[in-house]
Amino acid sequence: MKERFMGTDAEKSFSAAGVVARDWGWRHASRKDFALRHVDFTIQPGERVLLLGASGAGKSTLMAGLAGVLGGDDEGELEGELL
Repeated sequence: MKERFMGTDAEKSFSAAGVVARDWGWRHASRKDFALRHVDFTIQPGERVLLLGASGAGKSTLMAGLAGVLGGDDEGELEGELL
């Protein structure tokens, strides 16, 4: 029986994608101030990144934006681009 490791067949099935934020920001509808604002970064395919910050710094908001689950205009205000 041939062993399969993640990263061999999986890499053949999916193409790598990077992430780009351009002047990105998000303000929750229930808040006056933006949770994150003027965020700029590029993550290349295959690059590993550590997201580190104090409580309330916007880590979860950024991850929700990357996952595409922040909601529509009724849930908040979006600035810039997150690709």
